[in-house]
Amino acid sequence: RWDSTPGEGGAVANGAAAAAMSQGLAAAKLAAQEALSKAQADVQTQALRAAQMQHAVQVGLSSLAAKPDAAAPKPSLVTLDASGRLIDERGKEIKAGGAGSNATLRINQTTSAPKNPLLEGSAAVPDIASKADGSRNPYFDPRMAVPGAGRDARKKRALNFVAEGTFSRKADEMRAKVAVEQMLRDSRTKQPGRLAAQPLLLQSEARPSDGLAAPVMSAATLKLELQKVPAVEWWDAALLRGGAAGGYAEDGVLLEHITHYVEHPVPVDPPAEPPPPPPMPLPLTKKERKKLRTQRRLAAEKEKQDQIRCGLMAPPPPKIKISNLMQAMKNEAVADPSALEAKVRAEMAQRVKNHEERNLARKLTPAQRREKKRRKMLNDPSGGGTPVTLYRIHTVPNKQKLYKIDINAQQNHLTGLMLLADECNLVVVEGGPKAQRRYRKLLLHRIDWTDFGAADDDDDEDDEEEARRRAQSEVCQVVWEGLVVKPQFKNFRVEAARSSEGARKMLAERGCAHYWDMARTNGAEGVPEEDEDEDEDEEPSRVETSSSSLSGRRTQRSSREAMDDSVAPTSEAEGGKAQLAVRPVASYVPAVIDTSDLRAFLMRPGPSGAMVQCYIQRRKTGMARLFPTYELYLKEGDKFLMAARKRKKNKSSNYLISLDKDDLARNSGNFFGKLRSNFIGTEFTLYDKGSNPDKVEGTDLVMARQEMACVLYKQNVLGARGPRKIKVMVPDVDEDGERVSFRPQAADESMLERYKSAQDDDEVQVLKNKPPKWNDQVGAYVLNFNGRVTRASVKNFQLYNPSKDPEAVLMQFGRVGKDAFTMDFQHPLCALQAFGIALSSFDYKIACE
Repeated sequence: RWDSTPGEGGAVANGAAAAAMSQGLAAAKLAAQEALSKAQADVQTQALRAAQMQHAVQVGLSSLAAKPDAAAPKPSLVTLDASGRLIDERGKEIKAGGAGSNATLRINQTTSAPKNPLLEGSAAVPDIASKADGSRNPYFDPRMAVPGAGRDARKKRALNFVAEGTFSRKADEMRAKVAVEQMLRDSRTKQPGRLAAQPLLLQSEARPSDGLAAPVMSAATLKLELQKVPAVEWWDAALLRGGAAGGYAEDGVLLEHITHYVEHPVPVDPPAEPPPPPPMPLPLTKKERKKLRTQRRLAAEKEKQDQIRCGLMAPPPPKIKISNLMQAMKNEAVADPSALEAKVRAEMAQRVKNHEERNLARKLTPAQRREKKRRKMLNDPSGGGTPVTLYRIHTVPNKQKLYKIDINAQQNHLTGLMLLADECNLVVVEGGPKAQRRYRKLLLHRIDWTDFGAADDDDDEDDEEEARRRAQSEVCQVVWEGLVVKPQFKNFRVEAARSSEGARKMLAERGCAHYWDMARTNGAEGVPEEDEDEDEDEEPSRVETSSSSLSGRRTQRSSREAMDDSVAPTSEAEGGKAQLAVRPVASYVPAVIDTSDLRAFLMRPGPSGAMVQCYIQRRKTGMARLFPTYELYLKEGDKFLMAARKRKKNKSSNYLISLDKDDLARNSGNFFGKLRSNFIGTEFTLYDKGSNPDKVEGTDLVMARQEMACVLYKQNVLGARGPRKIKVMVPDVDEDGERVSFRPQAADESMLERYKSAQDDDEVQVLKNKPPKWNDQVGAYVLNFNGRVTRASVKNFQLYNPSKDPEAVLMQFGRVGKDAFTMDFQHPLCALQAFGIALSSFDYKIACE
């Protein structure tokens, strides 16, 4: 080794190795010289042979050139005898296969590879591949690979295709293995003690299809699996005598049931859950539908223009008229104006004709028009229930009016009932909103309920017209209108009742007996006595004839006002006033009003035992929609009392109250008070026209503002829909009609803070709103407003004093129109206090809605 230390005798070993190496080199040199000399001799021999062959070719060519007329050998004639054998010219049989087949194509001719004369017989040339084993070459190192040695052992690169069914067999093997394991686990858990003693059924034979052995299965498991197989399949039971119980017997087959016809099985739905219903389409308003139609038309026109630009559609011809004839066709118009004019007029006539044809194609047939009209009558875009309107007619109509009432209800596709009784006549109609509007116009305006003669004097014509209008409103009145959950009638009928009990019983059979109670309640307050003076009657334009209105729930709307008014339509509960615990109607008496001194009247407490009837008109049009104006009028004579408007640029709601509806300024002499709320709209405080106590100098506290009322709304934390809960704190009034004066100098001295601190204060009266009761028949909350409220709204409320007289209504407020509201009050409230409480109901409340 090269790294070993030479020991004793090392020089001798090295000398022997050198001698052996020199001998090997000499032998190799001698062998190479011998091989080279032999190769040179072979080359000379091959060159000699090539020269001889070339000489022979030249001699042959010269002999052919010397005999140009020599005939070429002809091919031999071959024929077939009667037996089909090949016969030559001599008549001898040519045996097939006797002579070797000669290839005519050069590609089919076998050629032997030329031999290298240098390599033939040269055994002295070393072969590298033969000496790779190292046994024949002492200089070969087995650790070094010979170039090209692994070329023959390398795998050929080719496409290897997977045989059909390979992966299916593998999947079957895996499933069989899993099934066997599951069976073994089940048997082990059910019979752990007997598992070892049970024999195993093994199937040693392989299936010829896939060559797999059968899975291992216990006898018990096999028995259970065999029990699952029915004795008779269900598709064969119909063809056997006795069905599935008879089994497969030779004489049990019903041959008469077997025919040449193909029996199709009855389709069975797969055992799956039904798909969920598709989402309901979103109802769109009329403005939104118009916008969608405009967008579709613009998109279609744009697509048409794009097709014209791309050359896919011919551009429309220019629309030439007489007015633009000269501008559009300058040269042609100058050359022959008469012919061009005739052409333009013909095109105009053709356009008119095409337009009329298109309209005629879109025109509805009479049946389609009737169906469209019926659909519009029955359609209710608001949804959420069926609109219902109750009318009370105080006089019995004649045959002509009865016919109009009946036939118009049928023509407008309304259902309901006209009930004729001695006490009053009730008309109940159910149907769509458009049909309701048309029927309302019929009963209140088109039918003349009075029979006044013609006027003899022109000066009395206006007076008689006024009297006619007043009598018209008194004879036919709207009792209630709203929505119910479902209609109670299938058609419209006119029926007569002999008594009030009979009329109520007829309505009770249809589940709406409360309609009759509402009509009777309205009649006690709305019908004037015969001997009553006409001048004392209420003006017809302000008469409200509904007997009940509700505060509760209704379908949602998008705007803030709709949210504020979103309630369910309601009616008086079944059983009348006893179940609702309302105050008797006879005690609701209008008060006699003296407005000679307007400021004193507005600050003076109302009369005790009589209601001051007023109404509020809301103005919210144009730019004043977000900050509307509220005007308070006295019902008697429509006298203007006060006006209020929400002030701008305030963090919380702040209403300014003025005596002039056109002068709503803080520094004006008409300023009469203000209403202020907290940020979330749950606490309101009403002040008179006094100054802020922080700005009052010295001890002149008379100029400081006075607290007139505090309104507290209960917060709706859970967001449940329903009526509001209100508490009102007002100063107490003594026997002489003097109100306790509250002029707080600090925040903790206000009525609201004193109430929150639970102080027993005899100088403050706490009023609450009467809670409405739920009526299952109409699906809403109900309250009796004695005909003063006709619309359902969440703003509607009634106040009473629970500590003094729980039955006495001290104030009531409710909706009668889109922007019209009624407000009635009595002692101890004054007009300013009632107006401030009503304004707090108008304001939107973040924590309550």
